[in-house]
Amino acid sequence: MPALAAYHRAVSGPLRLPLAVAILSLTLFSYSATAAPAGQSVEKRLQVLEDRAEIEELILGAYSHVIDTSDVTALSELFTEDGEYSSEWEDISSMPPPLRSIFAEAKIPKLGEKYHFKVTFRGRKTIANFMFLVANTRPAFVFQDDAAVAIFDAAAAADALAGAATAEKRSNGVKAQLAGQPDARSSASMKHLVTNPRITVNGDLANSTSYWTEISTDPTGKTILAGGGYYTDVLERTGKSWRIRQRTIHNYYEH
Repeated sequence: MPALAAYHRAVSGPLRLPLAVAILSLTLFSYSATAAPAGQSVEKRLQVLEDRAEIEELILGAYSHVIDTSDVTALSELFTEDGEYSSEWEDISSMPPPLRSIFAEAKIPKLGEKYHFKVTFRGRKTIANFMFLVANTRPAFVFQDDAAVAIFDAAAAADALAGAATAEKRSNGVKAQLAGQPDARSSASMKHLVTNPRITVNGDLANSTSYWTEISTDPTGKTILAGGGYYTDVLERTGKSWRIRQRTIHNYYEH
């Protein structure tokens, strides 16, 4: 192999190791830049790298910023028009108070036992108004084995949204709900750290798994570790940009 021959000549001469490393590195770089796996061109590989970079910005950067500033309108723009935004819990007591009351009022079978709870908001408009809907709408419930799924979608939310005369009223409703949660009082009191993404791109669709950690402040102002878990995502290229089609928030629990 040419790279190995060049390496042998270099280590036999007076410059030895420094020159050998330089020649070997340059030769291998040139070889790797021109050789692509069978059936995959360099252009294709570059496209995948660009896609991964955009997806990382979406799930690591943009999402964390809009969540931490409670900007639900900007949050909805990260999703496709028919996107889904879901959260899962194993323990109803760990839910924010508004969601906890929804499941409690539904009188779910086995409520006192170990049960799986999930809330799903379907559609960009529904996601943009999710806290308002939690406060004003009874979702449709779907029971699947040991899971209770509360679903908010355009049909279930239509009457409630019609009752909100202005966007300002909806915004005030969101702020009122967030004010009841110590970990979401302001942009300064909640920070999401999203790490370790594993992204698989397949044409105009992609799958991703990443870890999340929430740092917050308690009522005394002390910084605390408020939660953690992982996201599972399905992403879609829409036009020239990537959006989230499905995001499910999984919470870690202490057993």
